[in-house]
Amino acid sequence: MTTKAIQTVTMQNNKPALRLDATALLDEVYICKDVPETIRETLTGVVTWQQRNETTLVRFLAGPRQFPAFAMVLLAACSQAQVGDAEMCLNTYFTERQSEKASAVLIPLNVPGFQLATARVGLTPAGEDIVRAAAGVTFNDGVVLDACLALSGVWQTRQWMSKAVESLVGKSLTDEAIQSAAKAVENDVDPISDYLGSAAYRRAMAGVITRQVLEACKQGGQND
Repeated sequence: MTTKAIQTVTMQNNKPALRLDATALLDEVYICKDVPETIRETLTGVVTWQQRNETTLVRFLAGPRQFPAFAMVLLAACSQAQVGDAEMCLNTYFTERQSEKASAVLIPLNVPGFQLATARVGLTPAGEDIVRAAAGVTFNDGVVLDACLALSGVWQTRQWMSKAVESLVGKSLTDEAIQSAAKAVENDVDPISDYLGSAAYRRAMAGVITRQVLEACKQGGQND
């Protein structure tokens, strides 16, 4: 059920979207059944009820790395930031300095052939992520129309997205294509070593979970 802070709207491209007002608490996002389940579930686990009730969307947008799983799934879902009268790719909003704060996040709805999937490598099932991935793939008759991949734990900069999966566009998501994309991601990322894992381990895991999320999108597309 939508609320005053979460409403279904029409974007500037005349496509439907769920508008999350910047004043909304993350807990409002979590309990709203109109928010896709794959997005809602990133607000559980290491994210507590107290954190969800203490954090507004505007606070999240100012520091998205505090909630990396939520940030990445929004990116993979091709979400937009509403800034003034304009709609801006959320990745651009995160990675470039903005003179004006976003008033809302827009999540596209009912995109034909769209599949969204996440995967992670962590110390424990509920523990801190070492590497996490979220992929959004749009299919038409088994052919990839669009593909995006967000990763955390594998960059030394403010970067979130890997362009390596763009090579999938126009192709069928075969096992060979998935393997090739995963290898390209391993070459694309730029991790550091820390107490959670070496750079080499993070790079290898980026490839592993890229294969996992792309395979999950493929299976979802076949089940449509």
